[in-house]
Amino acid sequence: MKNIHLLPTENPSRLWYNNLSDTDELLLSIVEVETSNNQHIYITSDEEIKDEDYCVHTNQSSIIKICEGEGKLMKGHLYLKKIILTTDQDLIADGVQSIDDEFLEWFVKNPSCEYIKTIRNKKLASKNIFDAKEGDLVFNNHGCGGIIQELSNDIRVHIVSENGEGYMETAITADNGIDTLIINNYKVYEYTDYKIIIPKQEEPKQYPIGGYAPGYYGCTCITCKKEFMGDKRAVQCEPCATEMINTKIVVNESEGYEIEKTKQETLEEAAENFANSKEWLNGGASNWVQFSFKKGADWQAERMYSEKEVIDILYSFHKEENSRVVFSLSGITKWFEQFKKK
Repeated sequence: MKNIHLLPTENPSRLWYNNLSDTDELLLSIVEVETSNNQHIYITSDEEIKDEDYCVHTNQSSIIKICEGEGKLMKGHLYLKKIILTTDQDLIADGVQSIDDEFLEWFVKNPSCEYIKTIRNKKLASKNIFDAKEGDLVFNNHGCGGIIQELSNDIRVHIVSENGEGYMETAITADNGIDTLIINNYKVYEYTDYKIIIPKQEEPKQYPIGGYAPGYYGCTCITCKKEFMGDKRAVQCEPCATEMINTKIVVNESEGYEIEKTKQETLEEAAENFANSKEWLNGGASNWVQFSFKKGADWQAERMYSEKEVIDILYSFHKEENSRVVFSLSGITKWFEQFKKK
């Protein structure tokens, strides 16, 4: 469901379109030109609309402030959505949270996005759990909780969690005779600000992969013998190169050899797995830096070609190309020694 609304404004804004441009590129800058079409972003929520809230009227593309006493009348309104974040300085001055630069920089690169996930940060309130009332936000030590919807006479408490699901908890009657929520170590919280969850973008592939790098030269794969487009120095197509780096030879139970397909582990996955293994704790604090450094170097070395493997690939490529200039294996080795990193 759409919750990002981009509306034009006559007021100054860092977000704008250039009316003279042939493209619909959204710009982010403090520079204004006469041909700019300024825009404001409004991020909305399906939260209950209350008095003094600002809303987007989705059918009229307008901004409305709910007057005192009208909040309850807006419950379930088809076109009104509560504004929780914005770039509109008038609304920010009246208490609406501003949108941070990180999201704005992401949005101008992804202007077609119409929905963004948001969460509400919370903190412990000063109110004691014995004083909890309907409408209070409560959570137990397991992270379960939500807003108290009802404190009934049969000492049952109706809670609606943050994902909208309702459940019941048994309450304990305090000394003052008021039903309170104390079961399972509940505490009273209060919401603070909103946080935008920017989608993670897939990291681009890092080339070269094995004997492949992208390019526009016609090449022949030394593995499958098929032709492919790649860098002029590429000796493998991408599928064969990927398969090669994801393959290792292992000794089976009968002392024979088997080819095992492995998933290439990323640096982040390797770091997380290493941290969870607790290997770095062995030997005490004085040893963990040295041990961790060595483990990282070993991990990197497992993903690198040896000098012999590189020379063999170069020699195989040279033979496949049937070049008029004939280089011996020793000649290629000498050339490699000259240009390798020292």
